[in-house]
Amino acid sequence: ISLSTVNGQIRDRDSVGDRVDYSTVNGSIISNSRSERVDAASVSGSVELDLGNIDDLEASSVSGSLIVSLELLESGKVELSNVSGHTELLVNENISASFSLNTAVGGDIDNDLSDHEALQENRFVNSSELQFSLNGGAGNVDISAVTGDILIGKK
Repeated sequence: ISLSTVNGQIRDRDSVGDRVDYSTVNGSIISNSRSERVDAASVSGSVELDLGNIDDLEASSVSGSLIVSLELLESGKVELSNVSGHTELLVNENISASFSLNTAVGGDIDNDLSDHEALQENRFVNSSELQFSLNGGAGNVDISAVTGDILIGKK
């Protein structure tokens, strides 16, 4: 399934397919797809994904929020990137994954998933970094933000 628009919004409800691709310019994406592989990209718009079981997710936003809720499958992969917007990831409580979170040029990392705390990488640029593993670290979660905050927590 592939959906794209310029100057418009994408709303996808309960789609199921091998892979779902979303792309917008000057528009937001709202989805609760049940596909295990999802790609979403928005320029000048927010991305809100309420997903089920995920094996592979790549999502990005420029000048908009990126809000994602999912259940990561064993050995699954999540890559989120955001420029000038808030990023939020809510995952299953028993997730097995290695996490790598980075902010640059402003932005904080809030970890409501575990007791691990972010380190300030460079006090002149106001960047933060957080790396940790949970429950064996079978999957991978990479999140990067430029001039935006990152929040991770439980569904």
